[in-house]
Amino acid sequence: MTRIEGESAQAKGADGAQRAKRWLESTTRVNAQWVNPNPPAAPS
Repeated sequence: MTRIEGESAQAKGADGAQRAKRWLESTTRVNAQWVNPNPPAAPS
């Protein structure tokens, strides 16, 4: 199969994006509360 110019660069970029995503997802740690302990800012 003959590659068209730019296809290899696109495949390389997609591979790099997937590797970066996997790295970020495996190394990111967040300590966050899911419930807001404060009353709402706007009255209801």
